[in-house]
Amino acid sequence: MNDPGLEQPIKSSYETAAHTANTKLPNAAKHGDKGILAAFRQELEQDEEEEEVGYFQPKWWWFTSTAFPLVAGTFGPLANVFSICALLRPWRQYTADGSAISDPGWLNAITALSLALSLIANVVLLANFGHVMRYSVAQPLTIGFWYLASILLIVPLGMTKTTLGLPDTPAYEMSQAYYYAIISACIYTILATMLALNAMGAYIFHAYPASFSPLTVPQRTLMLQTIFYVLYLSAGAGVFARIEGWEYLDSIYWADYTLLTIGLGSDFPPKTHAGRALLIPFAVGGITLLGLVIGSIRGLVLERGQVKDVRRTVAKEREKWIARMDEPDAAWRKEEWEAMRRIQRRAETIPKYYALGNSMFAFLLVWFLGALVFFFTEVRRPSPPSDASR
Repeated sequence: MNDPGLEQPIKSSYETAAHTANTKLPNAAKHGDKGILAAFRQELEQDEEEEEVGYFQPKWWWFTSTAFPLVAGTFGPLANVFSICALLRPWRQYTADGSAISDPGWLNAITALSLALSLIANVVLLANFGHVMRYSVAQPLTIGFWYLASILLIVPLGMTKTTLGLPDTPAYEMSQAYYYAIISACIYTILATMLALNAMGAYIFHAYPASFSPLTVPQRTLMLQTIFYVLYLSAGAGVFARIEGWEYLDSIYWADYTLLTIGLGSDFPPKTHAGRALLIPFAVGGITLLGLVIGSIRGLVLERGQVKDVRRTVAKEREKWIARMDEPDAAWRKEEWEAMRRIQRRAETIPKYYALGNSMFAFLLVWFLGALVFFFTEVRRPSPPSDASR
């Protein structure tokens, strides 16, 4: 029974229970050890009642109350960057030389209005996170503005084959800006739907308070780190676009795969002295920010989620075991202790297999879906003839 590492936790638990017995239960001291034991049992029952809500609450409500607002605050600025890319360049270009075809003025106006609404939605959402605006006011505004921004992009996207159509000759194709507009519209719709589900859980189902109070300080830190990374990426892309004379959309692409350590200079190598001098500091700073984000995600989602799963499994297994016990208290106290140790070891093992399976599933899903997307989107162009074949 003398397991190493358990002396201090047992001592701390006893001192806490004794303090509770002396403060909240003054009559317990009059009955000696029996009063202390009764206070200890009452303290354990109170803790179990308080923790039972967290253990057995459906995981769906954790997603709607915590994960959905966190995702919305993280990906909102990224969607704004995509909207800026959709506005900076025309949506169509000639296939032969890649020269741009000017968009009509009404299309640029609609895209700019969509960007303005999405920026307002992000500002209101951040004010909601910081408790500057009330949840009842800020949440409907954020949802409405994001839905409007999405609709303002979806409508012209659906008109590209009709109103924006061109004659068959010369042939034309859709530019990067067109696909950035599609991505922005999808993100706005998804984020607005997530926040709508968050509001439904608070107002209709009353599963949690109507506020962003469930978000902890580490969760808000993760959101701010991701926002700062997106701003760093977009600002760095603008600097290199100005120095190297690139288009901003190409510079965004270059900055993204540079900070993700995919490659350096494979498509757009810096040619100016200023660009080459700024490359290493820019890459080091971006990779550092990316490492902070990844570390926060691991510490917040994986480690804390694993602790919660272990406690949830222990509580469920303990209830199952107690339901099977019919002997009196004196007969099964020792067996209960040993069974709880077995249950704890089992509860610590099961989440490891779940984590391994989820990691493998996520890896294969991203791998195959990514390959499928690039298989259908990338056009196989004929390679230029070599000197020997000429």
